[in-house]
Amino acid sequence: MKKKSFVLWVTISLVLMFSISVMAQTTISVAWWGSQDRHNRTLEVIEMFEEEYPDINVEPEFLGFDGYWEKMAAQAAGRNLPDVMQHGYGLIPQYIEADLLLDLAPYVESGEISREYIDDTIVYQNNGSESMYGVNLGYNAIGLVYDPAMLEEAGVEDFEPGYTYQDLMEKSRKIANNTDFYAKSSYLLLDNIDGFCTFLRQNGTDLYYGEDFASKTFQEIEEIGYDDDQLFVKFHEMELEMVEAGAFAPIDRSSEVTNVEEDLLASGEAAMSAIWSNQLVAMERAADRPLNLTILPKYKDQVAEGLFLQPSQYFSVASNSENPDAAVKFINFFVDNVEANKVLMGERGVPASAKVRDALIPLLDDTTAKTFDYIDLAVEHSGPIAPPYPEVHNQTMQEYDNLREMMFYGLITPEEAARQFRQKVNQILANR
Repeated sequence: MKKKSFVLWVTISLVLMFSISVMAQTTISVAWWGSQDRHNRTLEVIEMFEEEYPDINVEPEFLGFDGYWEKMAAQAAGRNLPDVMQHGYGLIPQYIEADLLLDLAPYVESGEISREYIDDTIVYQNNGSESMYGVNLGYNAIGLVYDPAMLEEAGVEDFEPGYTYQDLMEKSRKIANNTDFYAKSSYLLLDNIDGFCTFLRQNGTDLYYGEDFASKTFQEIEEIGYDDDQLFVKFHEMELEMVEAGAFAPIDRSSEVTNVEEDLLASGEAAMSAIWSNQLVAMERAADRPLNLTILPKYKDQVAEGLFLQPSQYFSVASNSENPDAAVKFINFFVDNVEANKVLMGERGVPASAKVRDALIPLLDDTTAKTFDYIDLAVEHSGPIAPPYPEVHNQTMQEYDNLREMMFYGLITPEEAARQFRQKVNQILANR
């Protein structure tokens, strides 16, 4: 009887201890967008974090780019954002303006976020004091990625830094004429407005800020930044010319691509593409063959560099988080822990931390080494970073995508698209 009582007592004690442990565990949600490769690496780091901090449970939320921002917008409306959310440089201002993100400056002051990162984070002034709303996860830059073997098959030489749009178009025609694959997808640069923004910068202006980046803040923007609609026309005429010539893939095929793994370069249907440098790891893994990365083409009459380096993404803490201390621990682990970064291997961009970079360099595989080398090359061909977009940039992107699609289908001319784009963006800004 005593033995049974003892066994019962031990059993109850263990159950109580387990229950107390479970009750004491803090749960945080962490959200990000990206490729399957990014998801796998991030999930592995989450497991490492939970091993080091057994009192913190992490619930992951990951989606593709478009689905991610749709979900975040819905959660923002209900003030129910994840504890930790991945942000981009261009879209973070609207979340700050809406008071949706936690000021992390006190955590920097206390040392809970390493001071090593203070120069690599996005910093905003607030009543004369510095407020910090995101920790940089890595640097990247837009680049042209291509398959050197496919270029060789087409009788086309590799791209050397300094090549122009005209060189790109000439090589594209030659690829299409000499092979049974496309030179590229439908887009001259990227499949979104960032390509056109690069062209504007090469012409000494900006989508929102015009010729003087420092002339205003994003809150003060009242109308579209560039004056000459011929810039819009020239850029998209080059794009349409390549599609009509059969050098670039038709829009019906390109519009089916929703992520890096589905890119026409990855599938072998095209010889090149344009990506952010941190996407090279996922692109080469999907392609399963060696790829090269170089800078974007120059404009023959350019007055400034269109390329710039920027933080690839940030991790921010939602102001609605009930466990901000645990969220900060996760972020600091993610950017500061060397072993965790040996799993991440710069997939989100070249790490901002010199300590992490130095630890990774001897371990880099060929693909990741190309990413690090590309950042060194991009520095030589880059201008100052573009200012943050206004909080209505999502609406601008949607209008741009709609008009671009109409141009591809021949429903509207570049001249008419340029006129409508100016009108629509000005209306969006007026309705802020």
